[in-house]
Amino acid sequence: MMNLLQNFFNNKQDQIINVDQTRKDLILAQAVVLIYVVAADSTIDAQEWLEIEKILSDTYNLPREKVEIIQKNALESFENANDIHQFCYRIKQDLSREERIAFVEELFMASISDGEISFAEHKAVWKVCHLLGIETQERVKIKHKILGKE
Repeated sequence: MMNLLQNFFNNKQDQIINVDQTRKDLILAQAVVLIYVVAADSTIDAQEWLEIEKILSDTYNLPREKVEIIQKNALESFENANDIHQFCYRIKQDLSREERIAFVEELFMASISDGEISFAEHKAVWKVCHLLGIETQERVKIKHKILGKE
């Protein structure tokens, strides 16, 4: 699986953007995890897809065409992956704690973009937080912040 993932990153990411390989891997990993969360309720609606596009565009200052390529590659990776552990591992390796917390905020933003956070989406965020080393107390705090319950 790791060889498959590495080959995917090496071959397909060249068409995405002109940045170093580590950054390409990180962008793809974040996109896959965003898709994992919004797909947890068995659907990715247009609003969620647009929110992922906005998150990637804003985070990495990328034009829409590049983000569309990333999303397409991320969806393919998501569909072919056995689990999300390798993607979360990449994110945990490359982002500081503060950046991981900001990413969790983005996960909640993506999951609420269709008007509600389903139980499955919430459970998916919980799993990602666990894999990223974000404690339950911090996750709950982030959720309340995003839902306006601070």
